[in-house]
Formats: sequence, C-alpha cells, structure tokens
Amino acid sequence: MDNPADYQKAKSVFFSVVENLQNDDATALIRRHCNGDARLMSEVERLVAAHQRANRVLDAANATPPDSDTYPLASGDRVGRYEICEMIGEGGMGLVYHAKQIEPLQRDVALKVIKPGLDTREVLARFRVEQQMLAKLKHPNIANVFDAGQTDKGHPFIIMELVDGDTLTEYCDREKSSLKERFNLFLQVCSAVEHAHQRGIIHRDLKPNNILISHQNGKPLPKVIDFGLAKAINVPLSEKRKLTALSRVLGTPQYMSPEQSLAGSDDVDIRSDVYSMGVILHELLTGETPDDDVKQETGSRSHSPTTAVKSAWAKKPSRRYKRLSLERRAEIAANRSQSPLRLAAQLSDDTDWIVVKALEHEKSRRYQTITALSRDLERFLNGDPIDARPPSPIYHFRKLAERYKGAFGILAAVLVSAIAIAAVSFHQAQTERNQRRQIGILLDRVERERLRNNESLYAADIRIAAESLADGDVAQSIALLNRHVPEPANPTRFDQDHRGIEWSHLLQKVTATRTAFSISNEPLNTLAIRPDQDRLVASGDLGLLHDFAFESGQTKPCNMGFGAINTLAFSPDGAFLAVGGNKGMIRLTNPTDFATVAEYSFDGIEVLDLEFSRDGTQLFASGRSPDVRVYDVATGSILGVLRFHAKTIESICISADGKSIACASDDKIISLWNVADRKLIRSSPPAKHRLTNVAFGAGGRTIVYATVKGNVEVRSVPDWELIHAETLPSAVQSLAISADGNRAAVGCRSGVIHLLPADDLTENRNTRVGSPGALKSIYAHRGRVNDVLWLDEEQIASVGGDGALVVSQLDVRNEHQPRDAMPVNRISISDDGRWLATHDYRTVQLVDTHTHQARQVPTINTDSRLAGISFFPGEHRFAVATTDGKLIAAHAEDPDQGEVFTLPETADFSDLIFSADGGRLLLFSRTDDVLVVVERPGLEIVFRASCPDAYTADLTPDGNHLVTSYRGDVMVYHVDSGDLIRTSLRHHSETIADLKFDSNGRHVVTSSDDRTIRIWDPWSDAPGELIGVFPGGVPRTLALSQDDRTLFSVSRSGEAWGFNVPARQKLFPIMKARGEFFDCRLSGDDSVFVTLQEGGLIHWITLSGDFNSATARPRSGPPIKADTVGNGSINE
Repeated sequence: MDNPADYQKAKSVFFSVVENLQNDDATALIRRHCNGDARLMSEVERLVAAHQRANRVLDAANATPPDSDTYPLASGDRVGRYEICEMIGEGGMGLVYHAKQIEPLQRDVALKVIKPGLDTREVLARFRVEQQMLAKLKHPNIANVFDAGQTDKGHPFIIMELVDGDTLTEYCDREKSSLKERFNLFLQVCSAVEHAHQRGIIHRDLKPNNILISHQNGKPLPKVIDFGLAKAINVPLSEKRKLTALSRVLGTPQYMSPEQSLAGSDDVDIRSDVYSMGVILHELLTGETPDDDVKQETGSRSHSPTTAVKSAWAKKPSRRYKRLSLERRAEIAANRSQSPLRLAAQLSDDTDWIVVKALEHEKSRRYQTITALSRDLERFLNGDPIDARPPSPIYHFRKLAERYKGAFGILAAVLVSAIAIAAVSFHQAQTERNQRRQIGILLDRVERERLRNNESLYAADIRIAAESLADGDVAQSIALLNRHVPEPANPTRFDQDHRGIEWSHLLQKVTATRTAFSISNEPLNTLAIRPDQDRLVASGDLGLLHDFAFESGQTKPCNMGFGAINTLAFSPDGAFLAVGGNKGMIRLTNPTDFATVAEYSFDGIEVLDLEFSRDGTQLFASGRSPDVRVYDVATGSILGVLRFHAKTIESICISADGKSIACASDDKIISLWNVADRKLIRSSPPAKHRLTNVAFGAGGRTIVYATVKGNVEVRSVPDWELIHAETLPSAVQSLAISADGNRAAVGCRSGVIHLLPADDLTENRNTRVGSPGALKSIYAHRGRVNDVLWLDEEQIASVGGDGALVVSQLDVRNEHQPRDAMPVNRISISDDGRWLATHDYRTVQLVDTHTHQARQVPTINTDSRLAGISFFPGEHRFAVATTDGKLIAAHAEDPDQGEVFTLPETADFSDLIFSADGGRLLLFSRTDDVLVVVERPGLEIVFRASCPDAYTADLTPDGNHLVTSYRGDVMVYHVDSGDLIRTSLRHHSETIADLKFDSNGRHVVTSSDDRTIRIWDPWSDAPGELIGVFPGGVPRTLALSQDDRTLFSVSRSGEAWGFNVPARQKLFPIMKARGEFFDCRLSGDDSVFVTLQEGGLIHWITLSGDFNSATARPRSGPPIKADTVGNGSINE
C-alpha cells in the first residue's frame, strides 16, 4: 500500500487479528475486521502470513534441545584463559558475561557466547559473521574485539572491550545534559555507525541500550556495542544462504525502521540504521520515542514483533513534547537543564526538520547516509541552513549568491560592514542602556533594603522604648525616641521621618505633658511652695532666690549673697521663708521681698535640710553633722538637739499631724522622735545602703525612705514592718509625698521622676516587691532631680542640675470610660474622635469623648433590632440600620432630629462601611451571609453577593472595589461589574476574622484565627506578606492609622497590640483589659483609639497626633507661659 493512511489502517487490523489468532481462524478474523474491503484484506493476509512464517522458523530453532552442558556459564567457570565473573546481559543471539583475562595480561573483558538453545547451524553462521564484522571495526566509539575462539564444548565466543557505564539516555538524564551536550554525544555515535557502514556493516539494532557511556580523560565517550543482529552489506553467497532461514523480525520494535519490521524483507540497508538513529535523536530531545505516541493514539499494546510497524507519518519532537502532561514536560525539561517553555522553543524549527527527515516512512526520503544526518546536525549547531528544510525564496537567493560569488561577495562585504558597524554601535548603545538599567535596578534594590532596614530599626527602637518604659528605665526610652527625631543639621541620619502615633503616644507617657522653665545657668538645688500655692521659690548654687508666680508665669530673681543654697522651707502660715546653705547659718526671710528677718548660727556647718513644726514655733535643721538642732523661731535660741546618729543626717521630715519627726542618716538608720518632748521613739534596722531621703506617707502611718542605690522602701510606723520595696535604675536624690499621703514622687539622679501608686504607700497590706510596670515615670531633667514637690494631685514641680524648673502634668489614667453608659455590642467613632456612636439591640447611645458623658437616644426607636452603626465620613452624623430594612441618619449634637430611609435589602447587618467620599455604603451581615453595596443618595443596589463563612468586608476609598473572604481565602470584586478580579487562596490557614483596605486602596490587611496578621497587594502578582503573629491570642478586628504605617488589633486574650506595617514587626501592647476585647476603632485623625470589651464596656485612650509636647496647666490660672519643649524631642 502506498497510501500511509491505508497502511496505518492495515497495521491496526493486523494487530487485532494477531492478538486473537490462537482462538479463532485467521481468515474469519480478517473478514470480520475488514468489512468486505478487498485491498485491506489482501494487505492484512500478507502481514499475517509473514508473521506465521517467522513463528515457524522460531519454533524450528527452539526445537533443537540444548546439551546438558550448555550455558549459561556460572561464576568461576573457565573459558580458555578467561574466568567468568557474572552474566551482564543478552545480545541478539548471545549471552554476555563479565570475565577476567588471566594471561598473558590481566584485565576485565566482556565474553560473548551463543545463547543456550540457539546453537543451530544458522545461528552459528550468524555468530561467525558477527565475529568477522567486529574484527573489521576499529573506532574509538565502538567496543574493541580482543580475541575469539571456541569453548571446550565447541561453542564459539568473542572477547570484547568491557564498557562499564550507563546507557546513552540514562547518562544524559542523570547528568542533566543540555541539548548541545546530547548533540555532541549523538554525533560521536553517528561517527561510529558511519565507520561500520563504510566497512559494509549494518548494525540493525541501534538503541540507547546498545550505546554505553565510558569516560576518557574525564570526558564522556559513547561506545556502540552488540553487533549480534548486524548484517553485512555484501555477505558471501554461501553465508547468505545459511542466514536465509533466520529471515524473521529481529531487533527492538521502537527503534526499527518500517522495512526492517516486515518479516522476510530483504530490503534493509544503511538507511534502516538512519531511521534508528532518528528515533534515538527523538528520544534524546523529548525523552520519548515516536512509537510511544503511536501506541497512545492506536491503543495497541500487542507483544507481537510486528508491532514495530511505524505510522506512515513521523512525529515532530516539538509536537510530541507538547502533547505530554505538565508534570512529564517539567521532568524532561529539568533533565535537560531547561525550563519547559525554553525547551519547547528549542525543539521547534530546525530540530523538527532534522528528526522528521530521519524518520521518513519511505527510506528514499530519509537521509541517505548517517554522514548526511550528522552533517545536517552540525550545520544546525553551527547556525547554518540545513538540508532537511524544503526550498524557499530565501533558499533560492542563497543559491543565486553562490552562483555569482564575486558580485555578491563585494555586496555582502559592504552590507556586512555596514551591518557590523550598525550592530556594533547598536550593541554598544544597548549594552550601555542595559548597564544603566541594571545599575538602576541594583540602586533601587539597595534603596529599598535601606529603607526597610531603617523601618526595622525604628520599629525595634519603639518596641524597646516601650519595654524600657514599662521597666521604669525612662532615660533609655527617651534616648530611643530621640534617635528618630529629624535633625536639620544632620539630614543624612534618617532622610525619612518614621515617627507615627506610637512614637507620640510613648512621648506623651514619658513626658507627662512637661513644661520647662530655664531659670539658672547653674544647678537648682531646692524648691518650696507658699502655703497659698500661688508662688514657687527655687534656689541653687549661685545663692539666688527665684520667685515664680503661677498667674503671670514670670520669674523674679533675688541675690541673697548667701553662697550655695541647699534647702528652703516656708512656715505653715507663710510668714517666713527659711534658707539654709553652705555658709553655716540659717536665714529667716520675709517671703514678700526676701528681706532678712533673723539669722541662726549653725556653727559654720553646711545646712542640708529644714522643717518647720506644724504650729510654726520651732525650726528643725540638719546638716553635715550627726545631730538635728531645734530652734525657737521667735528668739532664735536652740531649744534642744536630737542626738542619736553616728553620721551626717541627710534628710528630715515632720508627720502630717505634727507629732513626729523622722531623720535619715548616712549611718543607714532612720530615727523617729517625738516633736513635743524631743525624745527618741524608735530607730529602724540598718538599711542595705546609705540613705538619702525620708518622708511620711498615709497620714503618718508609714515611712518612705530611699538610698543611693535606688532602693525605695515603705515601712509601717512604729513597728518598721516592710510594706513595699522598689529598686529604681538610678540613685534617689529627692522625695515628696502627695497631700493625701497616698502617692510618692521619687526624683533620681538620672533626671527621671518615678511615681509610686497609692497602694504602695498604704499600711497593713501584704508585702509586694516591685514588679515591672508598677511605676509610672516622667523624664523631667537633663541631670539630677534635686528637689520635687506636689502642686496638686495632677501636677508635680521639680528643679534639677540642668538649672530648670519643670512642671509636669500627670495623666494619671489615659484610659477613659464614659459616665452613665449602658453595655453595647456595636461601636463607631467620628473621624475627629469627638463622638462615639454605639448601640445594643434596641437603643442608640452617644458618648462625648471630651466630657466622657454617655447619652441614650430613645427617639431612635424601632420595632425591630438595631443592626450596625457608622459615622458619615468627616461628619458628626451617623447612620444606624435595623433588621426591618430601615436606615436612620442623625446628628450627634442633635440626635433627636433623625431621618429614616428604606434599605433595598433586609438583613441583620453587623457592619456599615462608607466609602471615603461617602458616595457608597457597604452593608454586611455575617448572620444572613449577605453583602450589599448601595449608591447614595438613592440607596440603589450596585452590588450584591452571598458570603458564607465570611466575617467582614471593606470598600476601597473610591468605592469601586470591595474585599471579603471565604474561610482563609481573600477575594476582591469590582463593584460595578460584580466580577471577581483578584483572589489570594489559602491566604490564611484558618478563618479570616477581619480585613481592611489601606487609605489608598492599594493593600489589604487581614487577621485570622491562625493568629497571624498579613498584608497583600491585590494589584500585583506578589504573594501576601506576614506583618506579625499576635502575641498570646487570636487577633480579631483591625484599625489602621491614616498614614497606613501603624496597625492596631485586639484579641480575646485581653490585649490590644500595635504593629509597624512597613517594617512588618509588632510594637507594644497599647491597652490591656481585665476580660476579652471584641472590637476596636481608630478615629480618622488618629486622636482616639476605642475598644469594646467584655460586658459591652467601652474604653478609649487619647493619642497625640502632634509631635510637640503639650503645655501644662495648673489647677488655677491661665496656661503657664514658658519655654515649652519644641519639635517633639525631649531634652536630655
């Protein structure tokens, strides 16, 4: 049959007939399958007859019984001077053994001997032919023949070179050889086969298993083996007759040419080997043989030798590769060190033409020699045109150029020169552009890494600053905060201001609204307040009295000519100001003009502390001596001396009731005296370190004292039982007790004032050693806090070694709760943080964050439940939905005048979310699994979707896109079209709890039950990134700052944490609750952070969006006019 399609059909019918031949008559089977087609029946009958003839020859050959001593040989057997090691394979007719040559030299060889049972005259004749053929072949890529002979039993054998290596395809796949490397090996095999052809030998069984890879000088060297089926082109007639009986299908079906696969065919020549080499090349390129594809298409898996009949059309490697599965393509590409796309591109074009030509069904259309195949492949490798391609206009032009070489040579030279010049110029320009682009890419990468590192440094400093503040190390907190203050004089330090609301929040905590007055260029040592609390007097090393008036905010200095002043004390009635210093005397002055009223001698000893008795008649003075002197204020005479200690008395204090005086000495002991009779009541056990200060607390029922090592202890009076102990990070320099006796301000040499809470000064309670975070701290001075006093319960005044008088406004509790509030289950906050709108299931409640007053709004009433509440963007108006499909809008200042609208959807909405421009409103119900977007003002539905297993949704600022979730997946929709345009599958491993777009709609932040908080850019192909793992609990709702840099989240573990988004790091807990957190909101201006806690309780904190310290305000009078600390930094 000349038609390939008819031949393919005949082959298919032949397979079916052969498979059932044993059970049915051949003629009947052929008629049944041919359906009366005479030509088809004739062709199939011819194929079946050839098949039966081959089987009869095989049966006759196998009928010859082997001798009892026939092979296989066993290990240790001797064949002449060769000792058998093991059998390593089978050839066409023989068995191949690994043997060792014993003499005259020792080496490993391959011994091939006739297969047991095949030692017929015909097979022996072929074996002798193979021996004669191999003896002719001397080529580096063909296994050498060393020897030949007969065994003791007369069986012929051949001794050949032992090739111990992988097959061609196994080696290439194991080494991940590229196509070029495979071509080079293939060309060596072509050289070996061509060598055999030149000596009149056709291999007839070329396949990868007969091509082994050895190594020479470290390079792979292919060796062609097994010429057991080889056929001489010019076999002697006598031998040819002997071989006629073996006219059957011999070889490996997948690699056999069509003519070789036909039993009885003598039409086999060197072009049959060309076909086999084409199959090998196809397999080297694609990992598959063309016959594999044919079997897949026909479904035939017959084991008959005639299954080697090939399809009438050859398979292109590129087509074969593309028809494979994705996994198989990836595997094949990896074995060739390529990507699947790159390999597919390399397999097309010229490689297709070369393989197709080698695999032509008609041998006249194939390459006529192996040399033609190898040369065409070399042309391809050299980039030259190949012969396998059909002629084309370009091909004719090439021929014309060859005919007129001279003229075309000149023209080509000119064109080539011009093209070369242009190419060089283009190449140089392109190279320069590429270099600039690469440099730009590298610089961008370096810049991104630099900015990320700066962000990471900032986040780490903020986290450590918060931890240091919790541990009472305010100086460390201040240093870390100041590191990120922009410096005009040093702009390269940080070219970007990284500070966010978390920075200003910590600043607010450590400065406690600090106002500083630069009074002196020298240290100020002491501070006193008049009993009427309208004036402060400070003094220091220069001997000046600085009179400070609250009302005017002005300071008036007065030179006392006294030298350094260490202590000041007002009499209880404010009539006298006692002054003590290093002149060894005490001066009594008039507080109005500081004129001297009297002077008391202290025997030239430096005075350290002064105290008036509560009736103002006695003045107690201590100095650099172990005694306390008691003066009569009226006469100046010494009434008595308190003598007990062995060293200097640093500090004295009279109890609130005026009955007792305490003295703290360098001998580490505190003595307690009766003021009336000046007798010792009791002394304390020695402290561990030298004492610096002493004071009475809790109305005189406790004593507070401090040491040079930062120890602060509270003990009961008079039994000295320890109530509380605290160790501060710096030595204590000053100590003051609030008017109610329940709080202590401790000034340290580090410039920090630490506040002990009321519980720590209360008597008769269990001992508690200080725990981290128990203290509140204020950074007040750039040196020692030499003196401190309470102005009232909210303000502290202090002086220090920096010559400044500082007034600190104490935010004793920044966390606020509304008054007269009811429990609620929904919250919303206005953009300016002024109003909170909340509700339970029936009643709306408004909270004024300025006055802390809560107000229920009974006029907003409905028969159905309330379902979600939200403020309009930038307004004090709010909207509340109801489950019966109503939307009520009202103003926070006048909520009774509300408007009622009808919603197009009725559901139990949990979230009402406006777009930034207020043009669209998203209503989300996790109860009814519905999500609706309506257009204002008409409230027409522009988007509706079912959202099972989702907890929330959000709109972009322009309202054009929305994001929601399904379990752990994130989905972004286009609102107007309703199309799902972006997804992030398995974004979280557990259900998503909340998600938010940032302020420009570029990123989505999400929280999940897997405890992670992530960020995703849905408009790029980049995967989501981890911002942080929520500490100790599952994050619920999220709140983003207006600059998108700071994110807050709350959890049911009772903590609200801040995260730095650019650095992808957690910061610190900003709020803690006794129970669970259920929701959180951040006002649009970042001024108020509000949470909904267990029991429906509302708590909020105020966050300073301004990086400048606020101005302190005394309880009476206008704001103090002073040098307020500027630009957000903290003076050190």
